[in-house]
Amino acid sequence: MTTQPPSPLAQDGGQSEVARALLRGPAIGLIVSASICLVCVGLAMAFSAFLLASGMTEHLPEPSTGMSKSSQVWIRFAWGGAMFAANVVILIAAVQMLRVRKYGLAKTGAILAVIPCIGPCLVLGIPFGIWALVTLGKSGVRTAFR
Repeated sequence: MTTQPPSPLAQDGGQSEVARALLRGPAIGLIVSASICLVCVGLAMAFSAFLLASGMTEHLPEPSTGMSKSSQVWIRFAWGGAMFAANVVILIAAVQMLRVRKYGLAKTGAILAVIPCIGPCLVLGIPFGIWALVTLGKSGVRTAFR
């Protein structure tokens, strides 16, 4: 007579499935909002790159800051790069949330999502990031990542 090892559900009492169900909503919200932001920021960066490469920055309206037109476009391009990188991290973290893996990365992505100036679609990611942080803070969810 052979005995079979207990299933993972039996070992953790179904805790990982409960955690997966709790994390599904915020993770999908973060995936959608980060994806929208990646498309928008990617297009904005492409436009900024076009302006810089073509020399069209000289045809822009005169800035009120005293900064050169091309400097403003370079700053916008660099900020877009930071937003793009942050949203890639958020997207990867949300996918790991769905898989109930890499707790630290999942929490980092949720924290990035609540930062208004770099998070997904500015304010769209804030409620999903808060929801993810609250859910990730539950003890049963935290232990399911182990």
